[in-house]
Amino acid sequence: MDNKAAYLLGGTPARLLLSLIVVASHLGSLTGLYRNKFLFDADFAVSCFFVLSGFAMMHSYGKLQTQVNGWKAFYIQRFFRIMLPVWVLVALQVILLYAVSALPLSQYVNETTGRYVLANASLLNFLQQSLPGVFDNNGSAVVNGSLWTLKIEMCFYAAFPLLFLLAKPKKIVWLWLLWTLSVAYRLLLHQSHPVMSYQLPGQLYFFISGMLLYHYGWHQQCRKWILVVGWLWFIKNCIWGYQIIETPLSFPLILLAFCHSLKPLDGLLRKYDYSFTVYLLHWPIIQVAVHLFLMMGKKWQVFYLCYRPCC
Repeated sequence: MDNKAAYLLGGTPARLLLSLIVVASHLGSLTGLYRNKFLFDADFAVSCFFVLSGFAMMHSYGKLQTQVNGWKAFYIQRFFRIMLPVWVLVALQVILLYAVSALPLSQYVNETTGRYVLANASLLNFLQQSLPGVFDNNGSAVVNGSLWTLKIEMCFYAAFPLLFLLAKPKKIVWLWLLWTLSVAYRLLLHQSHPVMSYQLPGQLYFFISGMLLYHYGWHQQCRKWILVVGWLWFIKNCIWGYQIIETPLSFPLILLAFCHSLKPLDGLLRKYDYSFTVYLLHWPIIQVAVHLFLMMGKKWQVFYLCYRPCC
């Protein structure tokens, strides 16, 4: 695929839009000020991020794998792109959030704090999601509930060289098989074991969807058809919601509709892609705002507070 076709035009503004959807979703869920409709659905936005990630990895790894030890460079780049910001964030959260803790320093620094640092720095945040005395009076005491997706992203990076081998023309059927198995896993566990359904096996079909978009060049084809169907599906979901069985097809189509519609902004915003920063920082900022009672009738001001510090 040529370089022009390899780049998903509109991807940068789409990422920024998706990050704001995540902010709006968590603003509603953490404050209870409004109900999360599809327009403010973090699950939808995160799924689209995974599709974009699969697409981007096909392009970046495709260039690196032609180099000597290219796979090592790939792992190093991906590791530090995710882990360095996370380590800095975890350290800042522990230090700065002492200011809103209900406990003195002697009680704040304890085994729970150490467990929080180790768990979150290793992306195992489900092992310890709160800090001593922090946000105890909020609706949720979770310090940063957005970090759960990063372990899935890192697992995808770890497996990607093997998945890339399946994206060859003679082996692509195996990639389709993995896509099908992932969809089946998600559908089967969605009701009975919802937490398990959101782990890597149940998210893999979104990553693979991005890989298939790149492989077949579908993002360059049938643009008018994609725009019409994608936006109609988005409007339908905003009004009536969606079923999980729709997501393997509807989410990638809606994402492509976003990208094609926002394409004129791509060149302008490419230098200002703060989507990952917004994603990392918005949850603790909202939690601090809730703690300080900034929410009462000022939800859109808090939306601004969540985005502005990240820029």
